[in-house]
Amino acid sequence: MFKPAKYFIFDLDGTLAYTISDLTDAMNYMLSSLGFPEIDEDRALKGINNGSRKFVQRCLPPDLSNDEKLVDRAFEIYSSYYSGHCTVKTFLYPGVADGIGYLKRSGACLAVFSNKDDRQTNEITGSLFPQGTFDVVLGYTGRFPHKPDPAGALFIAESLGAPAPACVTVVGDSDMDMLLARNAGMQPVGVGWGYRPASLLRSLGAELIIRNEEDYKLLI
Repeated sequence: MFKPAKYFIFDLDGTLAYTISDLTDAMNYMLSSLGFPEIDEDRALKGINNGSRKFVQRCLPPDLSNDEKLVDRAFEIYSSYYSGHCTVKTFLYPGVADGIGYLKRSGACLAVFSNKDDRQTNEITGSLFPQGTFDVVLGYTGRFPHKPDPAGALFIAESLGAPAPACVTVVGDSDMDMLLARNAGMQPVGVGWGYRPASLLRSLGAELIIRNEEDYKLLI
């Protein structure tokens, strides 16, 4: 059963922000640069959540996706382009700004944790929210494994001053976020507007699904 909390770790892509258009554009820049067919947003959605390199690998032609040298080259092209274009079409989901603002005013300690590159994570978050909204913003740096490994989340919980992992709520839109919460001993909460269906989040243990701005009041 969900218990109102003070400490929160939010996923970024599909939870706070709609990012898939910029991700797809960057992927298509890489694919066209290498002479491969471009993909649509639905195909891109199937490849996300396991880190940028894995995303690139999944979007390459299947018969070439195990060519490590090609994947490395494709990843370099993709990352370079996305780093300069990660806020072009990205936007907050409706109600997110007010919901996060409500939690902040209510005394919550807030973090963003993403599997995307740390610099991109910070750039996107900084472009969408007022400075100081989040106490911690962490993307992939190589220091911690990608989600759903709990190490990064446990580091964030300690940085937020949470007395125990069980006092922290993970809010996300994917299987990676629900598994992260489970692995870290934290409360899993899903969103009803993201890249994965709420039914999947429920099946993976989401104790609550928030669907609109008003539902943020249930969290704290």
